[in-house]
Amino acid sequence: DVIKTNEQYTNESALGLAATLQRFSQHPAARPFHTIDADFDISDITAVPGQGMQGQWQGHTLRLGSQTFCEALAALPPAPDDSHYWLALVHNTQWLAWIGLAETLRAGADEAVTQLKASGAEICILSGDSSERVANIARQLDVDFLASCQPKDKLARLQQAQRAGAKVMAIGGE
Repeated sequence: DVIKTNEQYTNESALGLAATLQRFSQHPAARPFHTIDADFDISDITAVPGQGMQGQWQGHTLRLGSQTFCEALAALPPAPDDSHYWLALVHNTQWLAWIGLAETLRAGADEAVTQLKASGAEICILSGDSSERVANIARQLDVDFLASCQPKDKLARLQQAQRAGAKVMAIGGE
């Protein structure tokens, strides 16, 4: 949707690198990249759960993912805004791009949440995304939320609710 690159990379090259990294990812944030025709020579591509994708490209470690994951390799400028789902693209010690994805609620999500709440269900969004973005979605649905959660944090929260006697249902976002 939106991209901001450093002066050494074009939007097309940054998107191509990102698309090549995301080729085998099943994460919902990877799906927009699956339509981009790109084939950079990136090897050893691996998914790092809750963080992003990593590979080797032209002698560099290349990462696409969360700010924390990418900052471990390179200093990042601030993300352009809080209205998008931002993925950083870096290699070794250099920031390459911010790639912003727009999010919208799935059709019928608000009605489904209303019906679940009417049946007595307690609903909470557990997300790895930033607080401001998750708060915006939670406000739209009138539900509680926890942001900046790692996958293990989400699982621990669900297990805690189960131990307390709650019947738990988890639904992944897409």
